[in-house]
Amino acid sequence: ISQLQYNMTQQSKTYNETLSNMTIAHDKRIHDMQTQHHDQQVQTMNEAYEIERNVQRDMEQLKKDVNVIIEDTNKKAQLEYERVTKSAQEEVDRIVEDVDRQLLDKEKVIAEL
Repeated sequence: ISQLQYNMTQQSKTYNETLSNMTIAHDKRIHDMQTQHHDQQVQTMNEAYEIERNVQRDMEQLKKDVNVIIEDTNKKAQLEYERVTKSAQEEVDRIVEDVDRQLLDKEKVIAEL
């Protein structure tokens, strides 16, 4: 009987050790999976932040480029406005001179009469 009790005690110890080892292994596996999942989440978040930073940088550069284009267009428009205004003023001056000359000619004709 004592041999049987000893064997059963040994089997119980072995069973408890096996169960304990399985529980430890299971807990470790769950912990590893949680850690891996967390690491993947962190990596995904880091990638998202990197994409967001790149988009922000690209948008800032685009704003700068657009502002340069607007400034260049405004300068060209101003130069064209000045050119057209100057040309129109020169045409008006020519017409005024022509009218003045015609008036002088008519005054001479009238004076001769």
